[in-house]
Amino acid sequence: MDENPLVKNESISPDRKAVIQKFITLGELTASISHELKNLLISINGYCELIDQKLKNKDSVEEEIVEIKKAASLAQKIFMEILSFSRGGTDKELPSVNINELIEDTLMILQTIKKTTFIKNLDKTLNLIPLDPQKIKQVLINMIMNGVDALNNKKGSITITSGKLPSAFGIFVKIHDTGCGMSEETTKKLFQPFFTTKGKGTGLGLSVCWDIMSLHNGYIHVESAPEKGSTFSLVFLYNRFKPHKDIVDL
Repeated sequence: MDENPLVKNESISPDRKAVIQKFITLGELTASISHELKNLLISINGYCELIDQKLKNKDSVEEEIVEIKKAASLAQKIFMEILSFSRGGTDKELPSVNINELIEDTLMILQTIKKTTFIKNLDKTLNLIPLDPQKIKQVLINMIMNGVDALNNKKGSITITSGKLPSAFGIFVKIHDTGCGMSEETTKKLFQPFFTTKGKGTGLGLSVCWDIMSLHNGYIHVESAPEKGSTFSLVFLYNRFKPHKDIVDL
């Protein structure tokens, strides 16, 4: 995708460029997603017509109802990801949160997933950190579910580790899966809007996660290799002006 001339213009401040790029991406997003939403609505309407016919014949409509729920759920996911992407930052004061409690709450939601073993290695001495609990929980769910998807319905484990960064720069949360892993080429594209390796993915989930982490003075580091699993590290920095290069390997 070619970069917009406005984004290249050196006379425009970085903050202004970021706003311009956000609007450009939203425009591309609208064009890209409208077709997918249209297909979902056509699918829902088609299943409703089948239900109408089957009810007249007193046949079971359980299968059609399941498919309608799937389509509606996907449409809701697309809408929520667009909403998260478009909202951007917030000026509200963030509460001081125990990241371990958010991890525990997230695992409580996901504990019913079959074939997956969740392993916790949480540092109980972590300081509280200003966070939006719901947004960070969204990031955690997305990261963990990516790990679950990487297992490809096979037995495997997801290990969640929390700890302190060196020299008290901040804290981190590592999410490691024993799944299929990714190539270096795929890893480089992960956080680009619309990029997905999933057949029915929107390509927005990880992009939204990156935006959320950026708004929390953090970033995401990925390590992966084919057949060796993946590790996603969520890094929260205390000092907004501390360069990422000063953070050594976790």
